[in-house]
Amino acid sequence: MSRIAGRTIHGLHDRDERLALAGRGTDLQLMRESNWLLVLNYVREHGGSPRAEIARQTGLSRTTIGNIIDDLLAEGLVRESGSERADTSGGRRVVPVHFNADVATIIGIALGRHRLIMVVTDLSANILGRTEVPFPAYQGPDTCLPLLADAIRTFIMAQGIPWAKVIGVGIGMPGIVTDGVCLAPTIPGWIGTNALQRIRELVDLPIYLDNNAKLGALGESRYGNARDVESMLYVRVGTGIGGGLVLNGQVYRGGAGSAGEIGHMVVDPHGPICLCGNTGCLEVFAGKAAIIEYVRARQPAVQDIVTVLQLAQAGDAVALAALHRAGASIGAVVAGLVNFISPVLIVVNGSTLRAGELILAPLRDTVLAHSLPTPRAHTRVIAGALGSNAVALGGVATVLDAVFRDGRALHTLATTTAPVYK
Repeated sequence: MSRIAGRTIHGLHDRDERLALAGRGTDLQLMRESNWLLVLNYVREHGGSPRAEIARQTGLSRTTIGNIIDDLLAEGLVRESGSERADTSGGRRVVPVHFNADVATIIGIALGRHRLIMVVTDLSANILGRTEVPFPAYQGPDTCLPLLADAIRTFIMAQGIPWAKVIGVGIGMPGIVTDGVCLAPTIPGWIGTNALQRIRELVDLPIYLDNNAKLGALGESRYGNARDVESMLYVRVGTGIGGGLVLNGQVYRGGAGSAGEIGHMVVDPHGPICLCGNTGCLEVFAGKAAIIEYVRARQPAVQDIVTVLQLAQAGDAVALAALHRAGASIGAVVAGLVNFISPVLIVVNGSTLRAGELILAPLRDTVLAHSLPTPRAHTRVIAGALGSNAVALGGVATVLDAVFRDGRALHTLATTTAPVYK
């Protein structure tokens, strides 16, 4: 079963449970909606199929397919174009049905400690526009959330997109985010903030919020180097260190929604105090601040990671040692996860990955040296393909999953018109 089909069926099961509570009067409508979504998602994944082929593959009658395709055409969600012969003997012509990815757009956002990265995509996650702007997250949510809302509005208007054509905004931010509430003090002043609710109050659009590493994992799984990989461990290395685990195309969240906090796995119980309150966490050895501090203790003029990377690329021994120490520390933690989870692929991403093999090589070498032979033989460590767009594209994937699991937002595309700003 394909990932799209699996997500669709899962969504339909959820809806079955909800509508069953309303009684039999909903059965016919439920069946129509389920068939409508089944056909739409089939066309999304198998664009260019004629109606007869869609009927065969979905198990629905040609009459039902005809009615659904006509509805989808009227709503602008599919288009028919081109033609091909039904068989080589010169039979009647059939017209392929294609998904219309241009009917709506999605905004994906990586909310960082110092900057926002925003992308706008079509419904196939093709990037149509991108911007990167400063963002003072350390000033707290009261200051920053209105700035975020303004940035979203400015970006949409700058792209020339009608407000009504935006069907959702997916946002990734640092720290543990459960039901929209920030539960970890990754950014001082944000703990306990219901960021999701407050953003929804400021922006009149469907908003989805999650941890940035989880969305980075989802982005790489759908659109990057981990496509079609059944199990993938994502490691995000930057100011903080986060992780995401993707199993069968879905991000594993854990019982409290906090799975993936590898930056707070202990490397040395007697090490420095971490922001989380524990001592010796991976982040205090391999986060951006730890790398800078290692070099600055020996070369006081160094003040930022850009300078460290420039020195390392020029062959500076101290800068190289700092990156090697960080990579090896991450590798030691990842080796334990390889033994425990046995992922097929380990994808490493984040701003510190601008160092390339200077940090990736010691990470990879440590994983290979300290993991067991069997799981080691079935995993690879690679850099991510999406770079700084990974989290934002994970936000896009989150919106797509929600929209194509439910479908109600798609029905409104043909009727909504006026932009609404708050």
